[in-house]
Amino acid sequence: MNGYTQAEQDATFAALAVVNNRLLDADSVINGYLATRYTLPLSTVPRMVMLIACNLVRHALYDDQAPELIQERYRLAIRQLESLAKGQVNIGVDISGNKPTVNDAAQMSATQPVFKRDEGGFI
Repeated sequence: MNGYTQAEQDATFAALAVVNNRLLDADSVINGYLATRYTLPLSTVPRMVMLIACNLVRHALYDDQAPELIQERYRLAIRQLESLAKGQVNIGVDISGNKPTVNDAAQMSATQPVFKRDEGGFI
């Protein structure tokens, strides 16, 4: 961190430590809910779980001064975790924590050709 004073560097590292601790806190909360239903760690972290983590961390970083919007997102995150723990919401992984194998490649099949080659068709 060239170009910054020692005090600025110290403040930055202290702030990063706080953020890291809040991330670890959110991880613990999420794992507490998910462990009731899924084998942890999940092989792939679903986007919904990442968003929940962001809302938990954001709320924690505000301490007791979170604006109403941040408080509402926190409450929503907790409700989502409760729904996940009860199996009311699907996060796209099976109970063992693995993302199901999907064949998401495009496939085409037809009993008869749509266009014939001798007519200069598409296929």
